[in-house]
Order: sequence, then structure tokens, then C-alpha cells
Amino acid sequence: MIRKPAGSYTREARLVGYLLTFLGCVAPIWSAPPSARDLATSLADSSFDPKQCFRVRNIRLEKEDLRIYLTDGYLIFARPVEGRRLAAYFHAEHEAGDGEILVVPPDAAERTTLARFSGAPNLNEHFKSGLLLFTDQTGDQLAATIKENELVASEEMGNMLATQHNSLLKNILHSFEIRLVSDLISNNPRDGLFFMAFIGNRLGSLDVAFDPTSRDQISVGQVNFRNDTAFFDVWTSFPGRSVRQGRTRSAEPNTAVKTKHFDIQAEITPDLKLKATTRIQFLPGGAGMRVMQFECSRQVRILSAKLNGLDVEFFQRESLRSNLIRGRDGDVFLVIPREPLAAGQIAEVVFEHEADVIRPAGNGVYFVGARGSWYPQSGIQFAPYDLTFRYPKNLQIVTAGTTIEERTDENVRITKRRVAQPVRMVGFNLGDYGKATTTRAGLTVDVFANKQLEPFLNRSRANEMPPPVSQFPRRTRVGEQQIPPLEAAPPRANAAERAERLATEIVDIFSVFREKFGPPPVPQLEISPVPGNFGQGFPGMIYLSTLSYLTASEMPAAVRDQQSQLFYSELLHAHEVAHQWWGNRVVAIGANDEWMMEALASYSALLQLERKKGTKAFDSVLEDYKKRLLAKLPSGQTLESMGPIKLGLRLETSQAPQAWRTITYEKGAWIFHMLRRRLGDQNFFAMLKDVCANFESKPLSTSDLRLVAAKYMPKQMADSKLEDFFEHWIYGTGIPELELKWKLEGKGAALKVVGTIHQKHVEETFTTLVPVEVQFARGVKSRTEWIRTDGADAEFEFKVATAPSKLVLDPTGSVLAIRK
Repeated sequence: MIRKPAGSYTREARLVGYLLTFLGCVAPIWSAPPSARDLATSLADSSFDPKQCFRVRNIRLEKEDLRIYLTDGYLIFARPVEGRRLAAYFHAEHEAGDGEILVVPPDAAERTTLARFSGAPNLNEHFKSGLLLFTDQTGDQLAATIKENELVASEEMGNMLATQHNSLLKNILHSFEIRLVSDLISNNPRDGLFFMAFIGNRLGSLDVAFDPTSRDQISVGQVNFRNDTAFFDVWTSFPGRSVRQGRTRSAEPNTAVKTKHFDIQAEITPDLKLKATTRIQFLPGGAGMRVMQFECSRQVRILSAKLNGLDVEFFQRESLRSNLIRGRDGDVFLVIPREPLAAGQIAEVVFEHEADVIRPAGNGVYFVGARGSWYPQSGIQFAPYDLTFRYPKNLQIVTAGTTIEERTDENVRITKRRVAQPVRMVGFNLGDYGKATTTRAGLTVDVFANKQLEPFLNRSRANEMPPPVSQFPRRTRVGEQQIPPLEAAPPRANAAERAERLATEIVDIFSVFREKFGPPPVPQLEISPVPGNFGQGFPGMIYLSTLSYLTASEMPAAVRDQQSQLFYSELLHAHEVAHQWWGNRVVAIGANDEWMMEALASYSALLQLERKKGTKAFDSVLEDYKKRLLAKLPSGQTLESMGPIKLGLRLETSQAPQAWRTITYEKGAWIFHMLRRRLGDQNFFAMLKDVCANFESKPLSTSDLRLVAAKYMPKQMADSKLEDFFEHWIYGTGIPELELKWKLEGKGAALKVVGTIHQKHVEETFTTLVPVEVQFARGVKSRTEWIRTDGADAEFEFKVATAPSKLVLDPTGSVLAIRK
């Protein structure tokens, strides 16, 4: 969808500029670029220019760690758009023709990941054809090389290549339409994109990119399909050399804004259509901003945009390939100011939008989709919110914040809420609810329960329930369960009783986590049900699976097993409450760091389980997590070996779609459990409070976590900076199998224990610390020695005053390992 304000301000701005310049009043001023609509039309009409086809040899394109050699072939350029070359095609199908691409990842984790897909730790692939897309200076550099070498155009070959590949050009340009239009308007080639899609001689179709505005400037990947689902498998992705060496930093997108305040006026009509006005106050990200990027669900239709009270053009299109590479379901859209925005001056943009994000699930139960993207936003930023909802008076709205006003106007209920504390996003839920409220020491929990259960909870259809384990939804690309078809209603449930029971449980969890982690972002928590088998934690608000509201006897038969009961009755709501801290009060700095938020929430839920049901239940869940991590894939590899946890959503590949969830939530819980055992309980919880206190106003990186945790390491313990711990458990893969052998040597004061820990199923370089409990006869206190594994056999010795009766390898399960 494209909208341009009435009247041609482009022509008017140019005329005013020429007039003022002629009169000598001012220096020449900014001339408005073509509209986004005009640029999109030009891109859609693009084609290769047969007159701009050249036989090229030994052309080298270098983008830091990415090197491309056009050794021998033909290069045809696309016709310019607004005077800029944006694309070219390389063809080397003749006998001597060749192109080559080299990518050398800088660290072991990326080399391992690349090897899993390509069979080698470095990418060295020859190719015969490839399409190059560029909004940086590549086009000018290629043109200069051709001119310098006085190459003569080959129009005959150009006609053939244009005929064969114009459709490919249009397809790729359309797939990157939003980015291309944005870069053309911004006109900042220094931060432009370089992208190449090519067919390797050995590896098939591949994409490579260099994007200065990305946290990882260099990426290599491949589009694949599994069960009719498209995946973009990222083979490797990492910061460029200049960023790693500190000579430059990742460029901030010149389209980013700094959000200061949201005011959202939303109306839900009787037919469940959402109509809203979102008013955003912001600071421009830099001087002379010519285009702004916002993001929302692709279910949201932007109807109009105003900037500082004036209609402005907006451009909303789906860019298929770039969305797949970004790994997000939301769409980026552009807002184009009438003139560049000045830095440091508060501005205001107002969007009118509508969406169909609410669906009936039957029996007066509703399913709200696009929960984190139902309104326009500019990245994950913290801001206060004012919210107003108008909706049918027979229903209730659940959302975060302090109630400012609650009233009815004929058939409409009006709710006004204010979230004064800056938060990263807001959500809402809708239904016909019973409610229970519980307060404790300044914390308030409101629990809303459906007055009737949705039809798919009818026990006669129990076998249609999806598996409950590891169903926490991802934060960036939520895969929502489809609502089953409607059927006859089950017996009416006691909503008030369910809400009271759950409110008591959650306020207890809320209070315990406040004691462990510090104050939550919002002291009032709103809980409401969502049809499905998952939960989701927003600031001051939690969506909780309806299954968590039910007792064991009310559950469908398919989820009455012990594992499912534990998930829905103990882990799910504790996990989502923990997200008030991990993911809302503290956020990750980038995609490679998001694992911490889910892992911490997962381990927090286990801490609550340990507190409530004891160590046995706690250990049992960790053991189940280990079994799933060690589960074999059809390839014979373990699930855990699919990649380091720091890869984040990159773990969700066509090879193992389930790897992201299992590694992030379950190996992540193990990582924090191992860290707790090394630090000791007192230091571990002090460390978590430290993280919350010092990273409330700035995002947390994995490196930051290591530095904070290292401050709390016992001084006498090896690996005091936790460098080995992070290298092998977070940046690497592997679950070792360990076997202890020992014997006594010497006598009297020379008495000592000598032994080895044999390690296998991991790389030779894998090392970790393992506790060995030294037990003595009755009356002598046991002690623990931490032994460092290293290679196949780690030898150790230590003195003892009396002969031990037994040595036990990791008796309390402090290390993610198989113990023989």
C-alpha cells in the first residue's frame, strides 16, 4: 500500500528552492527526491541494458571479510534508477568462465556452523552465474573499472542475457523493494547494501550480503523449504573486520528514530475489526533524516500518516526475501518527510491503521494475534504509553498500566490506561472474563479467566491437543497455534474459582522473583488466557494458555501425563512471570544475545519449581532437558550439535526446525544452572540482581554477562574470568561423556589421590570444570574438588589426610554431561 498526500509537494519544493536561490536569499536547498511510489514503479520496470554488457576479467570486489572474484565472464548492468546503478548479472557459462567467492569466518563457532552446511569451515566456492544487487558504491566502482580498462560493450551477448534474466532481476528487486526505496531516498551509499545471489558449482544457490547497518555485517545463507515452510538457513553471520578491530562501529540505520512516547487510541468494532490511531513522539536518529522505518504485523494496514501535523507519504509493501533473511513475521514500512528532519528536535508522527487480529475461538472466547506488533513501532525501544480502548460493553479489555478512566457510553465501554514507566511494548487481550485480584507488599496481580472454555478443550477431542513441551513462543517470530474448528460447548466452568487459584500462585511467584532479581518494570501484573498451548510475557501483562487455568481433572486426556501437568501447572506461568525481568526490564543487545532472556526465564521457572517441590523435581526436569538435547536426528547427529546457543533463531533451520527451542530454553537453563554451581547460590543471585540493576537502561550482551558473572567467581576457582566456560558452553557445542578413575598413592603426610577423568564425544579442545566429591568414613566431612577436563584424559592429584572411602563424579548434577 502506498499513499502520497494530495498535491505534488515534490514539484512545489523544487520551484521554491529555485526561486530562493535565484533571488540570492539562501544557498541552494534540499530538492525532494521522487516519491516512494515512483521509485517502486521504476524498480518494477527495471531491466538489463544490452548496451551495458562487457567481457570482464580479474575483477575483485572486497567487502572486508567477503571477497568476490569475477575471474572471466560477462557482466551486464541493469538500467539505472534515478541515475544510480543498482544491479548487475555475471555470466560465465563459457569454457574458461569462472567466478569465485571467499568468506573466512573469524571465530570457531561460525566456522563450525558454516562447516555443518557446506562441509568446510571456510567458504571457497566457484560459480558460473550470479546476480549482484547494490546500493553502496559497488556500481560506481565497477563502472570505473570498465572505463579504466576501456572495455568494449558486447550488445549481442547483452541481448541474450537480458532476455534470459530480466525476470530474475525483477524478482530480486521486488524481494528487496523496501530496502532499495529506503536507500535511494536516503542517498547515503556509505551505509548501502551489497547482496549477491549466485549458483555455486558445488553448493547450489546461495545468498551473500554485506550490510553496514546490520550488527553482523557479513552473512551467507540459503533459502530452503521443509514441509511447505520456507527457511532461510544462515550458514554464517559475523561483524566485519573493521568493526571487530574497533576501527569502525556498526552503522546505525539512517532511518532509525528514538522513541519518546506512544499515545494509542484504539477501537474494536462489534465485528472485531481493530481500528487505531497511534501517535509517536520521537527524536530523529541523525541530522538530515530523509526517510524513517517503522515495523508492524503484515496483518496491519496503514491508512494514513502525518508528520508534525502534515500529511506525508508512506510506503508499505512486503519484501519477501529480505523478510525471510531478517527472520521476522513483521513488515517494515517507510515514512518519507516532506523535508529532511533536523537532529535533536522532538517530532511527532501519527498513523491511522486497521487490522483483523482478533478471531472468535467459540463460546465467547477470543484469540488476539499480532500481540507484539499490532501497532507501528521503530525497533525495540523503551517508552511510556497512554492507551485508550473503545470496545463492545459486554466484553473486557486487559492491558498493562494504571487505570485513568473506565466508563460506558451506550453500547461502548471505554478504558484508559497509562504506563508511566518506559516499557518496550504493550499488548492487549479481549474476552468475557471473571476476575480475581491479589496484592502482596506493593505488588498487584489481576487474573482474568474466560467464563466459558473454548471448544477445543472438550475432552472428546483430546487427541488433537498439540504437544506441550518447549512451546514457549519465540519473541521475534511467534508461531501461533491454529484454533481448531468449533463444536458443541463443554460444560460452563467456574471462572472466578480458577482466577482466584491462579492469582494466589502468581502473586507468590511475582514476590519471590522480586526478592531474587529486584523490582519488576511494572508493579501491577495483568494475567489473561490465550487459546493455545503457549504463554507470552509483556511488560505488566501475561498471556497464559487456558490449560494453565485448569486442574488435572479438567485437562484433556492428551495433556494429563506427568510431564504436561508439570509444564502447564508449574513451569509456564513462572517462566512468563520471569519475563518481567528477563526480556522486559533487561533486554538483549542483539539477535546473538537473545538466548539469555529465554534461558534466564526458563531457569527462573526451575528455581520456583525447586522452591515449591524440592530438588528431586528440579533435577528431574534438568535430566529431561539433557535427554532431549542428546536426542538423535535422522542424520545421526544430536540435536544439541546443531549449533552454539549464541546463534539464536539461526538455530531454527530446515535441517532441525526444533533445535532453536530445545537449545535456547533447555540448554540455556543448563548453562545458568552450571554457572550457579560454580558461583554458589549467594554469589549467583547477587550476580542476577547486579545485571538487573545495571542493565535496566541499556541492552545486555553475552560479553557483558560474562564480565558481570566473573566478578562473583570464587577467587580460588580456575577459569576465574569464565572465558573457557563461555567459549565451550555458549560459543561452542558438545555434551561430554565423563568417566572417573582414581587410586591412592603414598602414606602419612604424603598420602594423595591420583586419578583421571576420561572425556569423549566432544572436540579435543573442549574443557570444563567438574566437581568431584571426596567422601570419607563416618565422622569426617566430605569435600569437593573441581577438576578441569582437558583432552581425552585429564589427570589430577590432591593430598588427603585420611584415605577417602569413595570419590563421586558430579554427584549433584552440576555439569551438563553423561556420567559413566
